Amino acid sequence: PAREGPHCTGERSTAWFFHQRMIIAQRFLNHTHTHNTTTQQHTHTFSHTQMNGQRVVVVGGGIVGCSVAYFLAQRGVAVTLVERTDIAAAASGKAGGFLARTWGSGDTVELSEKGFDLHEELSKTLGLSSFRKLVTLNADGSRAGKPGSLTHGAAWLEGGVLATSLMDKNTAQVTPAEITHALWQAAAAKGATLVKQAVTGVKTAPAVAAAEAGKGGKAKRAGGGGGGSRDGSSGEGRTVERHVAVTHVQLGNGEELAADVVVFAMGPWSVLVEDWLGCRVPMEGIKSTSIVYKEGRATLEKPFALFCAEDRNGCHLEVYPRPNGEVYVCGCGGSDYVKGARLRAGGDCEAADKVHADPARVKAAHASMVSMLPAITSAAAATAAGKTEGSTSAAAAAGAGADAKASVKGAVAGGPDVTQACMRPCPDDGQPIMGLVPDTTNAYLCAGHNCWGILWGPASGKAMADLVLARHGGSENGDVDGDDEDGSSCFVDLRPFSPRRFMPRAAARGRAKQHEQVGEQW
Repeated sequence: PAREGPHCTGERSTAWFFHQRMIIAQRFLNHTHTHNTTTQQHTHTFSHTQMNGQRVVVVGGGIVGCSVAYFLAQRGVAVTLVERTDIAAAASGKAGGFLARTWGSGDTVELSEKGFDLHEELSKTLGLSSFRKLVTLNADGSRAGKPGSLTHGAAWLEGGVLATSLMDKNTAQVTPAEITHALWQAAAAKGATLVKQAVTGVKTAPAVAAAEAGKGGKAKRAGGGGGGSRDGSSGEGRTVERHVAVTHVQLGNGEELAADVVVFAMGPWSVLVEDWLGCRVPMEGIKSTSIVYKEGRATLEKPFALFCAEDRNGCHLEVYPRPNGEVYVCGCGGSDYVKGARLRAGGDCEAADKVHADPARVKAAHASMVSMLPAITSAAAATAAGKTEGSTSAAAAAGAGADAKASVKGAVAGGPDVTQACMRPCPDDGQPIMGLVPDTTNAYLCAGHNCWGILWGPASGKAMADLVLARHGGSENGDVDGDDEDGSSCFVDLRPFSPRRFMPRAAARGRAKQHEQVGEQW
């Protein structure tokens, strides 16, 4: 499965990926597609649904978690969002925000198509300023090209070594930080609350599913012992009884947050659910560098998204001019594959604020930009020179030393205004993980969206809200099955993305009712 892709930083197998991009572009030009774009249509007009005062806790303040909170809050559900650092502190604040409706394949076709359409709808509902349609081009920085009819008048594409060709006319973009914050603010306006704490574990208790619990398929929590703390400790902490319910979310300050339903949407840190609930979450964080130039106003008149071929600096840049005049650049190369202890307490990437840019990749990406898009980098250099002219005089007047002079020289030379890094959550099979955590009655995973987290985030959040309401609250019109454990009738069919697909399959040769063994087994 592909580990890399549009709108976030990262490196790819260059020959393969560029070949695939050319194939995609040709399909668009020929109006032919190899995948079946006809997907099952679902209707989900939920009435105002009460969950009988049940408390839903969403863990993770990225676009996925905020989308879950938003769609639940819009339907009258009491939601608490727990976020360790800040809203949009990780990839949801540092991604490119590229949106493509028809780039999905196989199980992700519906997710991509509905995700794209939902972004356009939300841009109006939330009053976003950064959403817009734009054309995407293939770009090759190894040879010079002449402006064609499509790029005629786009002066920012001229002056460097860059040849372009059409890739897709029907793409769009949004600034991830804007939509993520807007989703949360809208959820908060409906009563959702924010707790800024790290989650260190969960408490569970035995639970039995009620045979006749009403339309919502609600579960009754069993009393008595047998539960316990799931904090990632060895031994008993990793043993989970069949059919447990999470009763509390444990916080870094020692407090415990009572919960009737928990949705884990922690991006690459969702692997911690392995420690807390004993399920498999085979995923790693792909840590990559991105840069931003704030003086890109030359792109405003005729903007394009660019997918560049690999260059001599080891970059295969993706360039996204934004409606506010900034230019976001990723594909800087040199991605770091982060997993295991590095994502856990004490690891170098245990939290979003510990994920930093690689200076070598910043230098390489800027060098590529200077060669291909000098109109952008020269504007940045001119701005830096203007800002530092006064600083030079002030430093000289104050008798500044060599360090200050070197800093001024670097600023005048120009460079990106923002250097940053984030991690894309990438499961082993490249597919998102969404659905009920196996052997639990009220814990859900919604993570692993790889390089399409921004495109898929809102649609995933809406589908997860459907699933939670179906299993714990129900809907008056009954359009989502109350026994829909894996989400076949949600906004997006969640069955292909179920966490159950990673569970070991024991040989069961007796009778079974779907996933449940019935009678004697041999």
